[in-house]
Amino acid sequence: MKKHKHLKIIFIVSLLLVHQAGCMPDTEQDEKHPEYKNGISVKFRSAKKGSLEKSLGKNTYNQIGLFLAGKKSEKYKKIQRKKYYKTYTQAINDSWNQITAKNLEEINKWNNLYFSSGIKDSSTLFYPFSGPDFLYADAFFPNADSYFLVGLENPGKLPNIAKMGNKKRAAYLHKLLHSLRYINEAGYFTTKQMMTDFADSNLNGIIHLLLFYISKTGHTLTEISSVVVDDYGKIKEKKNFQVEDKNPNGIKISFFKESSEEIKTLYYFPFDLSDENLKDNIGFLMFLSSLGQKNTFLKSASYILHDDDFRLVRELILKQSKYILQDDSGIPYSILKNSGYNVELFGNYSRTIKIFAKNFQPDLQKDLLKKASGQLYFKLGYNSWENEMVLLLAKKSNETVNQPVTYKRNKETVIYKVQFKSSWKKIPVNSKILKGMPPVDYYFRDGLYKYTIGNCSNQKECEKLIKIAVNNGFTDAFTVAFYQKNRISLEEAEKLRDL
Repeated sequence: MKKHKHLKIIFIVSLLLVHQAGCMPDTEQDEKHPEYKNGISVKFRSAKKGSLEKSLGKNTYNQIGLFLAGKKSEKYKKIQRKKYYKTYTQAINDSWNQITAKNLEEINKWNNLYFSSGIKDSSTLFYPFSGPDFLYADAFFPNADSYFLVGLENPGKLPNIAKMGNKKRAAYLHKLLHSLRYINEAGYFTTKQMMTDFADSNLNGIIHLLLFYISKTGHTLTEISSVVVDDYGKIKEKKNFQVEDKNPNGIKISFFKESSEEIKTLYYFPFDLSDENLKDNIGFLMFLSSLGQKNTFLKSASYILHDDDFRLVRELILKQSKYILQDDSGIPYSILKNSGYNVELFGNYSRTIKIFAKNFQPDLQKDLLKKASGQLYFKLGYNSWENEMVLLLAKKSNETVNQPVTYKRNKETVIYKVQFKSSWKKIPVNSKILKGMPPVDYYFRDGLYKYTIGNCSNQKECEKLIKIAVNNGFTDAFTVAFYQKNRISLEEAEKLRDL
């Protein structure tokens, strides 16, 4: 019962929030603030803190972060006088004080004692299977200049705080507070929990928690924009989130530490890192590879990297990471030892939780008992419920960190067809018009049904099909190309084939 005490407190406070808002009018005339519309970005190019501060008072991104973190916000100061907001702030601060005393202060001590070279390292941090956990990325790697987080959850959209009205706003704060229950208690998010928590129309993705943590950890937000990785592994900024795009859409958040002038960047991408999906989206793998030497953080990763279905991202991490900091749910200990890493072990380890029993590592337990480098006085991860915590700190010399890793596309992923007719109406495949033609396929684009023949591996093969189409009266037949079932230009097709 003791381990669930903190969860019960959060639940009770959340009920108070909703009750207090229910006693108030739902709208207010003095809260007509223009809000950030998703995709509109105010850019801050200067890296000088002083020049930024003059603009930040009106920066909606930073003001939202302050509001969510329970800090003073000039933009939302009238709302912050409400009783339900004060209740929320008290709950957030109480929870934060517990996390600071229980984990963050102890992590800082451990860092200084065992990982001082790592915390001084400003290298890019790669944190796969992270969800919105900037909190512990910052705790262990506070000097990283860029953070690349990857999870399955959608980014979501920024909240329209001023226009919510009291009841919706209180409910939103209640749900945000409730979404922190597992990471506050055990230091991780669960996929199942996030699927439920982020299904709300207002709390609709991980951006809410990212802004909360960035602000709560003493950072100032300067810019947010949408990004996409193209088929060539290049990252591009976009004006709007495009959910229907086949490429992984993410967010880019810029910020700086209040005690520093350096602008940092966090990228988050909702992406399935399995081999099957990476092979279908090789551009994203090329993008990760292009980051070069990096540090990697793995925690509460569902032992996914024990599975050969995730071999590609595992090999990328092993080839390009100077430091790998992880618990037992990351890369198997035996693989780390055989990949050129010097591995230090910390904490204690006697089990896995029941659903991951098959992933218990006897060699890790044996070596930890023989040569542990130190104990851990903070608790993160699955075994924290059983008062256990294990960390593996793997280091590779600069000379043996390979960069970049190159990947080849399968040329057969580009398919060429001969398009011979377009029509407003769908034509039956047994129509007299199509008599004498090879098997016919079609695709729908720009309001037209477009009919094709063939599945060729190059343009040369299509020349015979064009002659067949012309002989059957379709004199305007021409070659088209498809990649991952999407029509692309012939020029782009040739570039893809050359990669």
